[in-house]
Amino acid sequence: MKNQVIYPTLLVVGAVGMIFLLILVGNQHNNNGFTQLYFKDFHDVDTKVNIGDTLSFKFEISNKENSVEKYDYRVFVVYDNGESFNIEEGSVDLENKSKATFGSSFEVEYPNGKAYVTASDFEIFFEF
Repeated sequence: MKNQVIYPTLLVVGAVGMIFLLILVGNQHNNNGFTQLYFKDFHDVDTKVNIGDTLSFKFEISNKENSVEKYDYRVFVVYDNGESFNIEEGSVDLENKSKATFGSSFEVEYPNGKAYVTASDFEIFFEF
């Protein structure tokens, strides 16, 4: 008689426990957001330039971090001869699922170099 009561009780308790665990695991939210930093319309940028030419480009910061984020950005150039120049610095607050596009340009002073964009911990560049 005891076995007839204990086994069904254990089965019910086990089933209730499994349902509780499934509900608990199923309700956990994945909070892994991310940030995108990229050049816009980069195929339109002519990277074959001469000294004195103006090189213009756009970049975009896209917030998918699931929260409001502040991005400090910087645009600068490093030439192959070691010279470097700051072009622009700023900051922007972005709501989740929003983005900001920026335009930047500079006059090429030396042949061959890289144009960098940093935004918080992210960095992109292109060679010219």
